[in-house]
Amino acid sequence: MSTNNTTQPHPTLELLSRYKAILSTAWHHRRELAGPARLADEVAFLPAALSLQETPVHPAPRRLAYVLMGLFVLALLWACIGEVDIVAVAPGRIIVSERTKIIQPLEASVVKAVLVKDGDKVQAGQVLVELDPTMASADSASVQEQLLAANSEAQRTYALLKLLSKEKLLPHVPSALEPDLALNQAQVQSQLNAEWQDIRAKLSKLESEAQRKLAEAATVQASIAKLEATLPLSQSREADYTRLVSQGFISGHATQDKTRERIELERDLMVQRARLQEAQAGVAESQQTQAAYRAETLRNLNDRYALATTKVKQLGADQSKAQQRQRQTQLTAPVAGTVQQLAIHSVGGVVTSAQPLMVIVPDANEGETVTAEVSIANLDIGFVNAGQVAEVKLETFSYTKYGTVQATVSNVSADAVTPSAQDDRRGGNGGGNGGSFYPATLTLSRKDMLIDGKRIAISPGMNVTAEIKTGKRRIIEYLLSPVQRAGSESLRER
Repeated sequence: MSTNNTTQPHPTLELLSRYKAILSTAWHHRRELAGPARLADEVAFLPAALSLQETPVHPAPRRLAYVLMGLFVLALLWACIGEVDIVAVAPGRIIVSERTKIIQPLEASVVKAVLVKDGDKVQAGQVLVELDPTMASADSASVQEQLLAANSEAQRTYALLKLLSKEKLLPHVPSALEPDLALNQAQVQSQLNAEWQDIRAKLSKLESEAQRKLAEAATVQASIAKLEATLPLSQSREADYTRLVSQGFISGHATQDKTRERIELERDLMVQRARLQEAQAGVAESQQTQAAYRAETLRNLNDRYALATTKVKQLGADQSKAQQRQRQTQLTAPVAGTVQQLAIHSVGGVVTSAQPLMVIVPDANEGETVTAEVSIANLDIGFVNAGQVAEVKLETFSYTKYGTVQATVSNVSADAVTPSAQDDRRGGNGGGNGGSFYPATLTLSRKDMLIDGKRIAISPGMNVTAEIKTGKRRIIEYLLSPVQRAGSESLRER
């Protein structure tokens, strides 16, 4: 029995090959199936149904279909190859490089004079508003008087310390401690003289007491010397009388008198020596009292001088603050510019501390560029960096007619701010969308625009919309992104 090694084709492949053969045969005989070709005149004489059947289809729809398919292919190729800019849209406004200056009073006061009005041009340092200086002047005068008194005390104590240490005879106010106090010189000198005379009087009294004690000691010393010289003579006479009594030349009463004289002299000598010790102790006590008074006076003067110098420093700082308060009663323009948003108009009105009274819009200098401050949303902040190019559309001038202004991102804030904080900084014109955003600064390429044949300056306060170019992406990505988003977010709802 023989074995058949022929491989049988798969039924599906065999079926497809048959369909292919039939389709190829039909394609080669397609002209024959249409019948003989007829001229247009011949077709016109056929019955209506046959005429419609024999009339060939107009080629325009087919060509249009080919054109549409070609355009679709080109559009698809362009979408795969072409790129578009990715922009971050940020609203904002034009600002000056120095920013607007808010004029505020230091403390509550009464308006004395309003010297400007809205729209006035002012120069740097020009007085804008005068406030009532009564309270500030009174405080400054009070501090000045206290400072004069403290400085006078420091001068006097310093001079007295020098006098006590150097034993000068005539007191004099040291010139090193009297700056800006020439008018007080005579009064300080008079007080110094009086105080020095009082100290000198007490020192003189103690000195006189010491001298009196020394004199007493000298007198006692002289008495002792006299008694010491007389006592040997008395003792010698007593011995002589005693010898004469023993020999019988005189009576014993004479010897008793001489003995009594000797005893009196010895007792007087003992008393005088005791008085000498007392006088010497009095001299030492007087000297100690004088030294103690001098030391106590020096200590008191040192304490007074330290306290006075400390008070002078404190009052000097208080005087600087009082003078600053007095200067702040005249509100001046910090820069040259234009007065805007004037909030006070009447003399005698009350203003509170840090109340915004007006805004000074600085004048643009020749070399300065125009700057725009915009608000970048959290959605875009990760793609915005300094140095990127932007197109600025001014709300004042239609960009479709007058075009846009090229700009460059010069600075991007590192922290987000809330609309309220930004509104306060901008003077109430916020650009937020209800959430936090990041302020950024753009530098415009030009300062003016050509509007209907005239150059119009781009001025602070104009609202703008900046389109910051953050990158590029293909068009096909843009077209397919909704599909991708729908595919990733769908089929997951409850």
